[in-house]
Amino acid sequence: MANQLITPHGGELVINMASAAERAELQERARGLSEVLVDSRQMADLEMLAIGAYSPLGGFMKRADYLGVVNDMHLENGLPWSVPITISVTSEQAANLKEGSQVALVNEHGTLQAVMLVEEKYGYDKQHEASKVYRTTEEAHPGVKVVYQQ
Repeated sequence: MANQLITPHGGELVINMASAAERAELQERARGLSEVLVDSRQMADLEMLAIGAYSPLGGFMKRADYLGVVNDMHLENGLPWSVPITISVTSEQAANLKEGSQVALVNEHGTLQAVMLVEEKYGYDKQHEASKVYRTTEEAHPGVKVVYQQ
């Protein structure tokens, strides 16, 4: 019996892990970048993006994909997707982040986890997201609680 992997969602495995040489270059580049602290949930999403588990996503969702997932459970390209994969920052942080710039994503210990291009910034309605994605706005629901804590 041949050992075959299942086809990734969307047909293409998207891996975003840096090689050892790339990591050294990214660590050097990150020294001059603004830092964004990622919490444990965002860190889990970052790891899933890195290893390709969230294929075909190549990064956190831009607005069109976010809205498609929240409102219709589909990515902009038509593929089904049920939960938004986003990174949240405070309004103050967002004001200091410029589209087209790079930021260093760091964990609670200040250790570099990734360098991310800020492709797009957008706001969202937490109650709308909770209602559409989880079909409830009750904070007792663990998914809704996460949305409200962002």
